[in-house]
Amino acid sequence: MSVMTGVLRVGVLIGTLLAGVALATPAAAAPSPKPLEIVTIPPTPAAQFTLDGQPLATNDRGVARALVAPSDGGHRIELLNPTTTGPAGTSEFVRWHGHGDADQGYTPALDGIRIDHRMRLQVAFQEKRTFHFAFVDQSQRPVDPARVSAVTLRSDANRTETVAGSGSLDLVTVRSGVGDGPPVAKESTYSVQSVMIDGTNVVNVGEQRFRPTQGEPVMQIVVLLRSVHFRVRDRFLGHPVPTTVRITYPDGRRFDLPTDAAGELVLQNLARGTYRVSAEGQAYAVDQELALSRSQFVDLNVLTYVDAIIAAGVALVALVVLLWVGTIRARRHRAGHTGGPVTGAPASGPADRTVAEHGAAPAAAVSTAVDGS
Repeated sequence: MSVMTGVLRVGVLIGTLLAGVALATPAAAAPSPKPLEIVTIPPTPAAQFTLDGQPLATNDRGVARALVAPSDGGHRIELLNPTTTGPAGTSEFVRWHGHGDADQGYTPALDGIRIDHRMRLQVAFQEKRTFHFAFVDQSQRPVDPARVSAVTLRSDANRTETVAGSGSLDLVTVRSGVGDGPPVAKESTYSVQSVMIDGTNVVNVGEQRFRPTQGEPVMQIVVLLRSVHFRVRDRFLGHPVPTTVRITYPDGRRFDLPTDAAGELVLQNLARGTYRVSAEGQAYAVDQELALSRSQFVDLNVLTYVDAIIAAGVALVALVVLLWVGTIRARRHRAGHTGGPVTGAPASGPADRTVAEHGAAPAAAVSTAVDGS
């Protein structure tokens, strides 16, 4: 009995010791939640997210924060409003950065995101504003936008946008840029590539640049317009000729415009470009090319019907003179041939030369000469 009692006491003691050890060992600590930070680029205070179905919104600085308990199956983060519109314009979702899965980068929702350490996600947006156009010439005089058939802009991201001059255009004002470091917000810059009026470009390519984040949503563009002063003159007499000037625009349109009594016509606000002009209603006029790179005077010399009559008269007189000269030369030529020596006639001797020099010989001398023979 004493042995059994000792064994029981030892067993109770061992059990007590084991129970004390078990009670002294603390329970395994539960995993601590991990911080999640969502940063919008550029800052978008109105962005609304859900984290495993729970709402999460950005603050005034465009940042949303939460503590997330670890999950073996991962978490789902979703952007509820990929497009937001406010007084400053429209913000549109572009992509996610920092989650390590490029396949999901361009969708508003991310699935299976493991957050077992501090995580920082970045959401890239682009901001847009709607712009209209205003056109002025180099003297800052307004130009009707209806004259502009097309405006082409190029952004610093090498994207082109084309719209009619009287239309509107949604331009990206701020976008996210990725360089060697983390994504950052960049203001967009645009350059004017072309402004088409009457079929020709009236700006220098890339000369005018602007940032759409600055100023009012109206883009003012300076266009190159020229004036031309036509003077129609008589080609021979040089006096003014009232007539009609036909001008062909670079886009192929033609207009017949009358001059004043002094034969002059002034046209303003012509698009810089190449035209063709001629004076109509005359005997003859040359269709000439006009490269209107600056404002200028242009003389149009025409051949009037009076000039045609004068030219015809001069030509007729010249023809008569040529015929008269030709006739005289022909007569002299024939006379030269008629007055020469006749073939077969006897040659003249000394006596003949004497008669020719002193006149007729006396009759006695003639008889003596005959008798002596």
